[in-house]
Amino acid sequence: MDHKDENLPIRRACDLLGSPSALAAVLGVSPQMISQWLKNERPVPIDRCVEIEMATQGAVRCESLRPDKAKHFAYLRSTDPRFRASPSVPQEDAGAPESSTGGMTLEGVA
Repeated sequence: MDHKDENLPIRRACDLLGSPSALAAVLGVSPQMISQWLKNERPVPIDRCVEIEMATQGAVRCESLRPDKAKHFAYLRSTDPRFRASPSVPQEDAGAPESSTGGMTLEGVA
C-alpha cells in the first residue's frame, strides 16, 4: 500500500493502542474492518470516531478521522452559548414525572 493513501489518524490510533488488532478488539470490530479504514476503502463510522477518540484519550480526534463531518463535531464541542441547551428546556426533577426527553439530560456532556 502506498503510505500517502493511508488513513493517518487510524494508523496513529493503532500505534497508540499497540496494533490494528488491538484497536479492533477495543472497538469490537474485525481486524479486516480496521484494514479497510486504514486503506480508505470505507469511512470510519461516526459512532466509531467517538469510540476511537475515547480509546486514545483524545489523542486521535473525531475531526481528524472524519474531516467531512468536522463541522458537526465542532458544533457538539462548542462552548458558544448559542449551542447550549435553552433555559426554557424543562429540567428533570427527582419527584417530577419523566419528560418527553425520555429522561435524557445534558449532564456530563462536555
